[in-house]
Amino acid sequence: MTRVQFTIHHHHHHPD
Repeated sequence: MTRVQFTIHHHHHHPD
């Protein structure tokens, strides 16, 4: 899992 994917999976912010 890449850094970006990790952030997406652990950050539930508004989908921009």
